[in-house]
Parts: sequence; structure tokens; C-alpha cells
Amino acid sequence: MLLSAAAAGVRCGGQSKDPLKVALLGFDGANWNTIDPLLAAGKLPFLAEMKKRCAWADFETFNPAKSHIVWTSIATGKTMLKHGILDFTYLKENNLRVPYTKNELREPQLWHILEQFHKRSTVVNWYATHPPSPNMNGILVSNRFRRAAIRRADMAEKFIDSVHPTSLFSSLKPLIERDYVRALQHTGVENYLETFQTKRPNIDPQRIPVLRSFDTFLKQEATVDHISDFLFDRPDWDLFATYFRLPDLVQHFAWFLLDPDLRKEIAAAKPDAPDTAGLHRQATLEVARILEPVYRYMESILKSFIERGRSRNVLFLVMSDHGFAFHPGGYNHLNLPEGHPAPPGILLIDGPGIVPGRLSEASVFDVAPTVLHSLDLPVGANMDGRSLKEAFKSLGKIRRKAYTLQNTGSTRQGDSDREELEELKSIGYIQ
Repeated sequence: MLLSAAAAGVRCGGQSKDPLKVALLGFDGANWNTIDPLLAAGKLPFLAEMKKRCAWADFETFNPAKSHIVWTSIATGKTMLKHGILDFTYLKENNLRVPYTKNELREPQLWHILEQFHKRSTVVNWYATHPPSPNMNGILVSNRFRRAAIRRADMAEKFIDSVHPTSLFSSLKPLIERDYVRALQHTGVENYLETFQTKRPNIDPQRIPVLRSFDTFLKQEATVDHISDFLFDRPDWDLFATYFRLPDLVQHFAWFLLDPDLRKEIAAAKPDAPDTAGLHRQATLEVARILEPVYRYMESILKSFIERGRSRNVLFLVMSDHGFAFHPGGYNHLNLPEGHPAPPGILLIDGPGIVPGRLSEASVFDVAPTVLHSLDLPVGANMDGRSLKEAFKSLGKIRRKAYTLQNTGSTRQGDSDREELEELKSIGYIQ
């Protein structure tokens, strides 16, 4: 079989002997609206350099821009109506609310597809991955594992079922971060709890969803970072995928750190008023300043992965599921007013054989087809996206194949469901 130039390992400036690997780095809610002002101010030099040398795009998404739904569309290349993850939760018999999990998944994610070609994947913290498939070809640390960060060390063993293979659990257990101060030091992120108490002494932070649990979420993020860093260095993967969510979590409470008078003006503004756009620009610049420590942390993660990946022939796709934009009433990417499209996220493609510059269009449905095409594998016949072939100097001819999700042999787990519901409430996604 003739391989595409990228799949054969052609790099700018020479021929790589290593087969192409692909890494997906997801950052929930990251967006150019708040990144670009920081780039212009020279605050994020590595990210600025990436934007010059990479193919990049405003990453189109869809309503409802709910993380569970969109990240599953990214991993499957398909709409929510096809892949089956339709919301955060649904009602079972007797009006019992349960979260959507991998059990409701109807279409294969990328790592399921790669198994058919005897390729190995390492997946960390991605939505709709718990419980792990017992027959997965590779490593999976499901989106439940991060919650071990808020349990006592002597309770860690209850999370062994969130890892495949379970024999890896003993190596991952020491990487669980349970100390908030240490997590602050590791990430370099601002102590937003202290900042809020200083700026808004008359408001109890316990009243603000996400903020009241910020210490928990930061420990979880540091745990995901430690594990991703550890597993990336293993040589035995063809696809690596990991997901971070700190940009979106901070955006959810950044609104409350803005000047109170500015918040009132935005909340009262009419869509067609002459000064509304100016108010939104002013507020977005303020949010960018609030997010700066988070983006510095994101940049440090990117730099670490990409610098290590250069010698290993790794193609990187860096992405978010949605962006950031104000509308009358404030900030909300979940239940936008009629006529307000979901704000786009970011996409950067970096690695061998990439054509630098802005892509005219790219959507969350395009990641899965692009990954398969870059690896010289057939693109899913009923995927709703397309291969972003214009981002590459050379790719082979697109072939297509129908993929189906095989029986993964997993069942619902009561403890996991309860933990997921608690987390959704703490973020403010459900009541």
C-alpha cells in the first residue's frame, strides 16, 4: 500500500524514520477572543509562535455547546443525533436522572476505529469514556479517574475500574494531586478564591457555581496534567488524546470578577443598541486579563508536549469545543438567546508537512476525518465532517469505510453516576 507523505513520516527538512503519530490536545472553552489580546501584548510567546507556524482556524461548533456533546462529536466526527450523547443527563424509568456516559454512545470514537487497524491509543480524561472497554487496544484513563483527587488516599482503590488496563493503576496512583497549594504552584494559576474575596468582599464565593469548588477542579486539572505527561512519554501509542477544562471553568465565574457597573450595563444592553458591541469588547478584554494565568498554564502544557513530540514525528491537533462571547444578559455558552450562534473555539494543527496559515473553515466534525486521513486510514463513510487536507502539504487520496461501534461490554455504575451528578451541580449545569 502506498502511504501518504504525512503517514510515511515526511517532515519539513528531512525524512523521519518513525511512523506518524497523532496527538489531540483539548482545552475546553479556549478562544481567540481572549487569547489574541494577550498575544498582541506579548504575554504568550510560544502560542504566538505556534499561530505563525501552524495551520489554524476559528473552530466552528454548534448549539447546544455542552461539553459532553461537543467533545463526543470531536472524537466521532458525527452529530449528537448520530453519536447519542444528547445532554448532560437524561431521565430513566421512574424519573431517575442519570448522566450520559459511554453506555449511551452509539458511534465509535477514534480510538475504537484505530483498533480495527491494530493501532494503539492512549486516552486521558475524554468525555464518554467511562467505564473503559475491557478489550481496548491501548491505555484509557476515563473521565471518572480525575475525581480521585477529591477522595482520601485510602479510597483511591475504588477508582481502579476507571483505568484500562487496571494493572496500570498502581503507577498512576502516586500522580493524583490532592493538595490545593501544590496544585497552584504546579499550574501557576491564580488563586481565584482569594482574588474573589479581595475584589468582592460582600459576596460569599459559595454562592457562585464553579468558584465554590475551584480548589477541587484545580486539583483534578493537575492530576490530569501529571497523568498525561507520564503517559505521553510511553512509546506504545499511535493516537494520544487528552482533555483539560480549566479555561472554561474560569470563564464561568470570570463574569463575577468584572466591575459591577460594567456587568449591569451588559445585562441591560439591547442587542441593537449602538454601544452594546463596545461594552462587549471592553468586557472581553477584562476577561482576557483574568484568564491570562490559565492561558500561561495552557501554553506551558503545549510547549512541553510539542517540544517532546518534534523528535517523534507527532502531528498535533490543539482544539477547544467552543469559544467565549458576551450577549445581552452576560456570558453563557449553554443556553444562548435565539439568533446567537455558539461562539467558535480554537484549532491549531502543528507537525510534519503542515501548511502554515489560517484555514477558511474548520468545524468540530472535521477532527476525526482529518486524523484518519493523516494516518492514511479510511474516513468514516457517514462522518459529518471532512478532512482538512488543505492544512497539509501532501496527503493521499481519501478512502471511505463504514465503521460501527462494537459491543464494549460495560454496564452502568451507581457510584460513578452519583459523582457525575454532584460535579454537574457544582459547575451549575444542573440544579
